[in-house]
Amino acid sequence: MDKDRSNSAHPAFVHYLKILSPDEAKILLFLKGSPLVEASLREEEKLGGNWIKCELLDLNMDIGDLNFPDNFFVYIDNLTSYNLVNYDSPNNNTQVIEDKDDINIIECHFKYKLSEFGKLFSKACMPGA
Repeated sequence: MDKDRSNSAHPAFVHYLKILSPDEAKILLFLKGSPLVEASLREEEKLGGNWIKCELLDLNMDIGDLNFPDNFFVYIDNLTSYNLVNYDSPNNNTQVIEDKDDINIIECHFKYKLSEFGKLFSKACMPGA
């Protein structure tokens, strides 16, 4: 880190640099250059909220560059747990497509963006600051 970016440093950043996967770093780099990532997905869940599977329907980010694109939502969950990424779930973003026996099939829309902490992290630790 250079002197110009030292005011953006936070002690947790060293830990994050050690534990972030290369794919998570790629997602953060994309979010640094883009205002947000929008995702539409289809979920199957049992009554009571137990998730069965999730299928990505649309995404405004090319995940083909990720080593493991099927893990996109795992990466997003992890980045969210570190408070590097926030997500917004617009009102009425969930539509029940099919309701059969004890399983609901729903479609959802989410918007992901860097949190303020994530912006500070990307400024201090990522190229193109």
